[in-house]
Amino acid sequence: MVAKLSPTELDEILALQLTVAWAGESAGEPKRLGCSRDDFESMIAGLGKPKIQVTPSGRQLETTVKSPVELARQLAAALLPLTAEYPLPYAEVSA
Repeated sequence: MVAKLSPTELDEILALQLTVAWAGESAGEPKRLGCSRDDFESMIAGLGKPKIQVTPSGRQLETTVKSPVELARQLAAALLPLTAEYPLPYAEVSA
């Protein structure tokens, strides 16, 4: 049986994987993720610049999109600027 991860645990694992993958990566080295940090930032920047409000819980998206795909794009775009530590983006959704 596979253990189910909480969203927080999954976030921590993904953050660690990105940190390790980009650690020490420099020009001329093979790209460990198939893209560099700069490539990743450029790709996310192409998704637009969503409106956010910084709250104690993180960076809340100010959006009313109904499409899960569009919400995922806005959440990815709200990751910028990439820094070592910052409040993660989130969106409140209704059932």
